[in-house]
Amino acid sequence: VDSTTGKLTDEYWLQPIKLWAGTVIARHSSDNDQCVFRSGVELCEVDGKQQNVLYYEFGGSDNGGRRTVTEPRFVVPSAKWTHVAMTYGGGKRRLIINGELADECSVSGELSQCVAPLTIAALANQSDWYAGIIDEAAISNRTLDQQKLRLHVDAAIGALSKRYPVSV
Repeated sequence: VDSTTGKLTDEYWLQPIKLWAGTVIARHSSDNDQCVFRSGVELCEVDGKQQNVLYYEFGGSDNGGRRTVTEPRFVVPSAKWTHVAMTYGGGKRRLIINGELADECSVSGELSQCVAPLTIAALANQSDWYAGIIDEAAISNRTLDQQKLRLHVDAAIGALSKRYPVSV
């Protein structure tokens, strides 16, 4: 992943198998001191009970830090597919869940540059494991808009349902 373009889209489908916190996808150094990007699931109380919710972060200064989405309509249910996309570019970062804008904030920094490996389902130091299924992960050095990501959701629902049960 070439983060020198200043633009990034990271998208994937996930299906947690239980309530469990963990990293889904990251480019994060093994000593945890440098992060280009990271997203995952964490446990949070929503509507009076523990739920899986999504977090995302981009490294570098003035990039908004780690942000967690706790609105009930964006809870990530166990045993159901959820499409997740995080984008960075044009002075904004966004989290889009099932084609809907879940979070957005202005950024003025640049993406971190480091040689950290890309990891799926854990961090590079083999900690923070994700418990579930991940499918169709894709990362690009451009910022896909919400409409394009919604098309990805609509197109994948049929394909995923042939392999696994799908409900979005």
